[in-house]
Amino acid sequence: MQIEELEDLLKLYKQVTDVDVQEYVSHKTALRLPIIPTDKIKLLAQEVGEIFAKEPTIIDVSAPLYVVGDLHGHFLDLCRILKENGFPPDTTYLFLGDIVDRGEMSIETVTFVLLLKRLFPTNVYIIRGNHEFREISKANSFYTEIQLAYDNESVFDAFINCFEYMPLVARVEELLLCVHGGVGQNYKRYDEVQLLQRPIKNFENLALTDLLWSDPEEGTPEFKSSPRGLGCLFGEKQAKDFLSDARKNFLCRGHQSAQHGVETQFNGCVITVFSASNYCGTMGNEGGVLYIPDQFHYEPIRYPPLGYLKRYEVIFSPLDTCLSLLRKSENKASSRVAARRRLSTSNEADADGATTSRSLRANKLTKAYRSTVDMPRLPFNLGSPNFK
Repeated sequence: MQIEELEDLLKLYKQVTDVDVQEYVSHKTALRLPIIPTDKIKLLAQEVGEIFAKEPTIIDVSAPLYVVGDLHGHFLDLCRILKENGFPPDTTYLFLGDIVDRGEMSIETVTFVLLLKRLFPTNVYIIRGNHEFREISKANSFYTEIQLAYDNESVFDAFINCFEYMPLVARVEELLLCVHGGVGQNYKRYDEVQLLQRPIKNFENLALTDLLWSDPEEGTPEFKSSPRGLGCLFGEKQAKDFLSDARKNFLCRGHQSAQHGVETQFNGCVITVFSASNYCGTMGNEGGVLYIPDQFHYEPIRYPPLGYLKRYEVIFSPLDTCLSLLRKSENKASSRVAARRRLSTSNEADADGATTSRSLRANKLTKAYRSTVDMPRLPFNLGSPNFK
């Protein structure tokens, strides 16, 4: 896509964040979103996939940054996070995967994130979650959304092809090792994932499955089978051994809903970040992100649960229509700015004229006064030393 097209699309999405998200869920303001044409959305996915392919499987991200957990199609939570913490390139973000499925607006959520990645590749980082796989997202709502919006299998294929090149692990300074799921018994060292060749199309590799599907469990002395059917349950010892080998202080992951958005386990060495508040409109949980100000500290940021906006409550309009409305809005704004400038210039001119007129009148009055009044001489010299 041309850079101008990308920037226009970003303007449309940023326009959404100009309004408090509570106004959308309370229906005080209608949420209007563009329908991106098939060719453009496929091209965006392709271009971002090419960016992923050039990145290593294990990426290094520097502080300061914000770590965003599972969004699961919660578009308004993404908007709130960006509005509260700033847009790239001024702010850097790391997404822990599971951007799609479950929520009502997976297309718009993943499009917004990929758009930011396309425009700001060194300020937006994404690692893959278990829902960024064909077999999972096809069985869930992302595929259904695309079929209803586009009725075109190739759009779904374009996103999946993009996902298949996503990095799998992120290192943040000496502080965090970030994965989607957790620690597993099928790999001993996190850097074993570098041996995996992308594109990765399925869960055939057991080490990959553990990385994306595993969960921490208190009181677990050794690895256990996961009730999910894939991955493992791991305990404090396994987590600390893994971190010791990686020379990191904390394991940061997503994958599980967290009632308070950001939660810790195993005396704080495992941090779960979940950014979709009021998950699927039923959980009532807070959303959260993890702020990393420097290489030594982290700060959990939590957001109250949002009301749940259904897809049918959103106004979807063709991209050209949205851009036309944007242009009209920009022209009106420019006209208002120009009018204010003209008014300011006019007021300044009036003020200068009024000052000049007052000055002229004062000079005339002074001359007239001096010509008619005979000023008396003072009986003493102000400079005389005898003056007291």
